[in-house]
Amino acid sequence: MDHQAFAQLLGNYGELLGAIAVLLTLFYLTFQVRQNTIAMRQQSYNDLLQRRNEWFRDPANDRDLMILFGQGVNGDPFDSIDAARFTFLMVSLFSHVQDCYLQYRTGIVEKSVWDAELRIINASFQRPGLQAWWKVGKQYFIPDFVDALERETEAVELVLYDPDTSSWFTGTDFPTHA
Repeated sequence: MDHQAFAQLLGNYGELLGAIAVLLTLFYLTFQVRQNTIAMRQQSYNDLLQRRNEWFRDPANDRDLMILFGQGVNGDPFDSIDAARFTFLMVSLFSHVQDCYLQYRTGIVEKSVWDAELRIINASFQRPGLQAWWKVGKQYFIPDFVDALERETEAVELVLYDPDTSSWFTGTDFPTHA
């Protein structure tokens, strides 16, 4: 084998090794992107759960706030200050649900996460007071979310507790008094 043929052979081996290195790099990058996507989805899901827990913690820790929420979703009358407080609560709640919807729509969280969020909001959404508020309050949210929420809403019963019988049951009215 002459010098030129040998150089050509080495060049071919070099190209083959270069191609293999490129393929290995692509496989590595694919793996890293996949791992990053999984981590990003998990972080987004954890953020959603944390915000939901924070939202639920306030009424759970404040009896007056829980009563206000129950009065608002049931459609019980209250004064203008409590009406404003109820609006702030609803904007906060629906902003969280809207964020979950946007993350679902862009593929960051799975449909099962969005479905779980819908079940939680649907437990209150069909109540007369919340429906009355939503008719005017939905202006604060993006139209795509409003359409999706109104389209995907179904009746879900609340999980309630009867202190007289010390038992849990499902029903439709939020308690508004002790």
